[in-house]
Amino acid sequence: MILTKKLHHLISIVNNIEQTVEFYINVLGRKAVRFVTEKTIEKVLNHFGFHKVSVEEVPLTRMGSLGILTYIY
Repeated sequence: MILTKKLHHLISIVNNIEQTVEFYINVLGRKAVRFVTEKTIEKVLNHFGFHKVSVEEVPLTRMGSLGILTYIY
């Protein structure tokens, strides 16, 4: 496996999100992948909680390539 040290910015249009996540984790060695959704941050956090996905940082609002975005890590 090739471990990437940093990945600054990537735009990718995909047909299969599961295969894409598997690629990032297994091929690129990334533990975190960024996705954009139209759901509210509350719905995302509830969804993560339901699936027992831990959130390392509270939601942060920052300027992103698409404007002001709320991030969770």
